[in-house]
Amino acid sequence: MKVIDGKFGIDDEHDEPTLAEKLMLATDECIGLESATKGSFVMIIEDEEGLAKIATDLDAANMLYLMEFIKTSVLMSTVEQGAVH
Repeated sequence: MKVIDGKFGIDDEHDEPTLAEKLMLATDECIGLESATKGSFVMIIEDEEGLAKIATDLDAANMLYLMEFIKTSVLMSTVEQGAVH
């Protein structure tokens, strides 16, 4: 499992990348932008107003199972900011 959590190399908050740029960087970190990797995904984003949105290609039961697995894995491990796990 890979958890992307970081500043993506940005130190100055004036240079903060857009959400789309962050998602492209995260995708590149996980599988590579040119990858032919097959699989499923759950994407959770939060906008500036705090509204969370979820996008997935899984059915509800499999999405919830995967999210519970991820939650448990993160809680039981050390997730460092800026690291790929």
